[in-house]
Amino acid sequence: MTSAKEELALTIASNATFEELDKGYYFTNQWEYQEDEYGDFKYCPCQEPKKREWISMDQPRIPSYRREEWRKNWLTCKSKLVQVTNSCPIDNQSSSVVPPVEHRGITLTQLRAVVANITRRCSDEKWTNRKGVQLTPSTVTLYDVDKYIIRPYTVSKKQSFVSCLPSASGKPQPPRFFVSHWWGESVLDFVSCIEQFVRDFGPNLNDELNTMNDRGGGMTADTPIWICAYANNQWELEQDITDDPKKSGFTRALQVANGRTITILDKKGIVFSRI
Repeated sequence: MTSAKEELALTIASNATFEELDKGYYFTNQWEYQEDEYGDFKYCPCQEPKKREWISMDQPRIPSYRREEWRKNWLTCKSKLVQVTNSCPIDNQSSSVVPPVEHRGITLTQLRAVVANITRRCSDEKWTNRKGVQLTPSTVTLYDVDKYIIRPYTVSKKQSFVSCLPSASGKPQPPRFFVSHWWGESVLDFVSCIEQFVRDFGPNLNDELNTMNDRGGGMTADTPIWICAYANNQWELEQDITDDPKKSGFTRALQVANGRTITILDKKGIVFSRI
């Protein structure tokens, strides 16, 4: 028997398109990762106007983070991208095997695709919230994204959102950070916070103590973070949210992220009441 949520998801999916998730989207990046006058790397505002860039989402993207290493003269650094180590117990998996929930991180690049889909569809399709109030892109919450994007996008496969993305290609995306937040916040505000977080944790100097790396430095737009709504299979939540908290996807994701956690603070601080 088809549930009411499944029927609604099928109805929305039959009239919606998800080209930003499946094919790509245009994005204008206002920040550049560059070396400053002191030889340090960091995100800086672009000096010249940036052109809109096409971000392809129809092919797998390699999860990565950044490291800075001293050049031989020990005066300046060089920056390089490092592929995220696959610590998933499933190796050389076939396309029919889905990574466990703790390895279903999502990247900023993929979150930007969600924002692009919201921006294009929300007003045209006259989205409404749970109280029947018409939404604008800036007022869309994760509850609304679950209704209009996550469930319609995943209803045919009955898998998690991340597992269905061509840019993830069903492969593990081990999270570098675990994200705690409230579903009722504006998704656009949430992603703006993640944008700033990635800039703040961009530098990752390879020093003797490895301090920056242990703290999670080296964040890029293709570094996975763990967000429950996109990682959990919304059609089979009992598999990922277990009676024993120690066995839940949340706990396991925290372990993969080596305990690194950030909290996104909504405007009213409701996230603190979720504890």
